[in-house]
Amino acid sequence: MAFEFLKPVSDEVQAHAMLQPQHAIGNVIKIHTAHTGLPQLNGVQMVLVGVLENRRDENALLQIKNVDQARKQFYELFPGNWLLNIVDMGDVHPGDRVEDTYYVLQQLTAELLSKKIIPIYLGGSQDLMYPIYRAFDDIKYMINVVNVDCRFDIGDIELPISSRSYVGKMVADQPYNLFNYSNLGFQTYFNSQDEIELLERMYFDATRLGVLDEDIKLAEPVMRDADVVGIDMAVVKAGDTAFAKANPNGLTVSKFVVYRDMQV
Repeated sequence: MAFEFLKPVSDEVQAHAMLQPQHAIGNVIKIHTAHTGLPQLNGVQMVLVGVLENRRDENALLQIKNVDQARKQFYELFPGNWLLNIVDMGDVHPGDRVEDTYYVLQQLTAELLSKKIIPIYLGGSQDLMYPIYRAFDDIKYMINVVNVDCRFDIGDIELPISSRSYVGKMVADQPYNLFNYSNLGFQTYFNSQDEIELLERMYFDATRLGVLDEDIKLAEPVMRDADVVGIDMAVVKAGDTAFAKANPNGLTVSKFVVYRDMQV
């Protein structure tokens, strides 16, 4: 059972949750702790999972240690006018091999989908989109994948999978689950002409950053029709984030928040 590989949320983050106002998410969310174990998932619609795997990130200098800061920020928010049961299931730690982490993530995603629960993964590198995609192998319909990223991440399918080549693996590897791939926010100079032409030949969708800057509403039908959404923080411009891989051009934070709202 994939849930056995989940590690509890840290004591520091649990303490931070307890300090939040009564109606903040930190006081509403159920948390996987070392003391109480994993909460029951009956009636749960959404779960939060940290993934500390980034060995296939081509730009990673250090291994991800935790996603505690992201958790703390999330716990400080207040939910909207909707009823939603959320559980923080803790973290998936790296396996002995990257493939071990892929296996756990695929099985975890498949199990959650079978329970009609939506997983939200924090951290990790973009190649983790591949095992999430593979979780749909036993589901009898083709899916739409959306990537909010300045790059297409198609790469060379002959080379080992990486954060820059996982989309090519989705297209080439059986079983074929991919109905459509859409990119939002790409910048031409980050993508080879071969990749751009391949996307056009396969009738996949791609919307340039400049087009979205003029009309962010163009992203809404794409996001609404998505089964899997991946967001690379490199799509946010450097002036609006402390992210180490940020680029001079990119989405502003205000536009980025609109993407978030489109997924709710």
